Amino acid sequence: YHTRLEKYAHNIPLVGGLFENAAPHYLIRRFALKCDAIVAPTFTAKEYLRNIGVGKTIAIIPSGIEFQPYKDVASDDLNALSQKYKSNDQIVLLSASRLTKEKNLYFLLEGIKYIKEHSDIPFRFILAGDGPEKSNLLRFIENNALAQHVTLDFSLNQDKLIQYYLFADIFLFASQSETQGMVLLEAMAGHCPVIAVRSGGTEDVIHNGYNGFKTEPDIAVWAEKIITLMKNPDVLHEMSENAFSFSLKFSEESIAVKVAKLYMKVLKRLKHNDRQKD
Repeated sequence: YHTRLEKYAHNIPLVGGLFENAAPHYLIRRFALKCDAIVAPTFTAKEYLRNIGVGKTIAIIPSGIEFQPYKDVASDDLNALSQKYKSNDQIVLLSASRLTKEKNLYFLLEGIKYIKEHSDIPFRFILAGDGPEKSNLLRFIENNALAQHVTLDFSLNQDKLIQYYLFADIFLFASQSETQGMVLLEAMAGHCPVIAVRSGGTEDVIHNGYNGFKTEPDIAVWAEKIITLMKNPDVLHEMSENAFSFSLKFSEESIAVKVAKLYMKVLKRLKHNDRQKD
């Protein structure tokens, strides 16, 4: 279980908004009850499933991170990014996302606008991704005079994204539709602390003041956390190291062991039940 379907339900034009409320919960519950076990990436996701009536075995196992691609990034690639974006010792802020309304991207841009108006620290915000909101985002950036501070990169692949993680100083996240927010752990693997809007996908990943900050969906409060880190390089460095240390707990190898143990447990239980039937 990895997606809050009700956050996307508005894309289906049903009369009265029925699908936006009861229907997603019904569909998730109906499917989950047909399973022998369910993997939930966070405690919050497990709690949600329990709240909608799923009584099956639910194991909390987050997705794993492959660290080798981070080690394979060439220093020349990072230097090229520095030459392109870090003139005047700019702080580099990063967000990576599919460009859709559900990702709360205009909140990010309103936050960037706030930082521009309330801080004189040089910075560059890179929004990496593609999607149907691309033209609207470009229009918003132009209308709010943010072009000097915001770069949109639509030509993104996983290798380039990892370069961005390693290059950026702070990762920004505002989506409230994720159950885990895997991108947060991937960013932390690149030594990026995360400033996020509080949601189910951030609760188990971000520890306030340690590897990032999570706030209520208030633009000023959220943006002030970013400004705080921008103004305090020693704190930023410490949180960057903490973010990387935290991400190490989620290596693909360690997660694979947990998944294998769950499979064995379920198979053992099913085998036992079959014997009882005989």
